[in-house]
Amino acid sequence: MDQGTGIRPATYRWYVLLLSGLGSFFAVGLSWYCMAGLFYEIAQTTGWSMAQLFTAWGMIPLAAAVMSIPSGVLCDRYGTRLVCGVGIILAGVMGALRGLSGNFPVLVVTMALYGGVSALAAVNLPKAVATWFPPHQMGTAMSGYLFIAGAGSAVSLMVSGTVVSSLLGGWRQVTFLCGLLTVIIGIIWLFTIKERKIDTTDVALPNTTGGELSAPVTHPNIMTGFVSLFRLRDSWILSVVYFLFMGGWVGASGTLPFLLEEAGWSKFQANFVVSSVLWTYIAGSLIFPALSDKLGLRRIVFTVCTIISGTGMFLCFLLPSPWIWVAAVAWGLFAGGVGLIVAVPMELPGVGIMRAGSLLGLIMASGYTGGFLFSLFVPPLAGISLVLPGILCGFGGYALSGGLFLLVTETGHRAKAKAVVGVARNPGGEGG
Repeated sequence: MDQGTGIRPATYRWYVLLLSGLGSFFAVGLSWYCMAGLFYEIAQTTGWSMAQLFTAWGMIPLAAAVMSIPSGVLCDRYGTRLVCGVGIILAGVMGALRGLSGNFPVLVVTMALYGGVSALAAVNLPKAVATWFPPHQMGTAMSGYLFIAGAGSAVSLMVSGTVVSSLLGGWRQVTFLCGLLTVIIGIIWLFTIKERKIDTTDVALPNTTGGELSAPVTHPNIMTGFVSLFRLRDSWILSVVYFLFMGGWVGASGTLPFLLEEAGWSKFQANFVVSSVLWTYIAGSLIFPALSDKLGLRRIVFTVCTIISGTGMFLCFLLPSPWIWVAAVAWGLFAGGVGLIVAVPMELPGVGIMRAGSLLGLIMASGYTGGFLFSLFVPPLAGISLVLPGILCGFGGYALSGGLFLLVTETGHRAKAKAVVGVARNPGGEGG
């Protein structure tokens, strides 16, 4: 029994995982990617060009990048229950406001507002999950979270611009529905999620038992703690890793369908390639973080996954049908290993659960920035050669991020067990 909440962590943690996944499903996946599925309809009904719509689309990751670090700091100070709940509700409200855009400048503003407030949820929901799970289940927990969260993007791309828009009578009504559902999830979150009390006397150590954490919550100097993260080598490595990974994803997923249509593919077929990547990613997010838990290793699993995934991405820009579908499956399935990048910060010495929000904010800000910058460089490269985007995103993005991840401190339980054995054999630190 958790003395701070009066509930049983062993059962309640799965409810937190489910609702955290649903929060990301609606506030991030559904509300963000519904616009991509609606762009063609929006262009037809408003007269806005696709160039204008992609500019507005770019405001979401740009605003999220600006707000990611403040979002993480706020969560470390005020807790996951309040910050995530408010973030989910605001994402629903601002997402619905996009449907009221009467002109293009208003659309740009509402897209930016949505992107900024969605960071409150996107950055901190993984921390909410991690608070309730012990380290040996962290990868499994992130698998479940990413499975639910990723489904939001995949479902939204498939049905927002076709089935849902037709049923509701237009793109504006789709944004209203997404906003309403998101607000409902946010209200449920605020009324049912408990804030777990965490011992902050040693922020370097996360919860190691999954049992009781009964010390009262005390908040260390947040800015001092955040500044200290900049002194951690792992903070910068993880930030660069996610910069490259998200840059590769945004650059490739936004460019590949267009290039396939230029090559004579139908719009449905071209979009379905990226949809297949998303669905297989959902499957991979269940497999590889859990495999990492079983092996007790983080770095090698992430690195192998991103190298194979990046190779698959590259081959999607090179191979003809039907081989492109094999490459797309490899790209998506092995990309599931990225879930480890939100598990590792909670396990790092010098970070732990209490300061994980700040570090996740830094990592997410880097990722959103990478997505924004890669999207600027990839289209010109595609004009030179169809293979160049695959090289930049697949190898310069995914594969390189995997190589750099090898420099991060190993936080898997096998490495920790070896460290404990080493200390036991040499408690005084004497030399041989």
